[in-house]
Amino acid sequence: MRAGLLAVAAISAQPVLADCTRFDELDAFAEIGVASAEANCKTYLTSNAATGTACHWAFPFREDAARSFAEVLWSDLMRCRTGAALGPNAQVNHPDSYDLREWQTSPAIYAMSVKDKGGLNRTLVFLRTEPRKP
Repeated sequence: MRAGLLAVAAISAQPVLADCTRFDELDAFAEIGVASAEANCKTYLTSNAATGTACHWAFPFREDAARSFAEVLWSDLMRCRTGAALGPNAQVNHPDSYDLREWQTSPAIYAMSVKDKGGLNRTLVFLRTEPRKP
């Protein structure tokens, strides 16, 4: 019995492994143009003329699963990419809800946002990366 309890304690004490695949795909998307089937990704031109990548996942409007997915995404980002959170969210002036978090690493800035879009009857979770200025 005691050996069984020690085995359970050892298993629960192991660190939670992050799924870094999403971030690896996001980082490589501008070059290879391939992302996971559940993500809708595209590239964009940044203000410093670099190529950034943005992906989003759609959920039913204000579905709890969207917020849960965003929390896992943010936790995984912090585990997968060494960096630091940027300042507080900027306020936006529109009726739907909006939550933005930014994570700065040495090569890029990642932004994760959750947007409730009433007109679309969807909640969207966005993840984008923008290379930092050299």
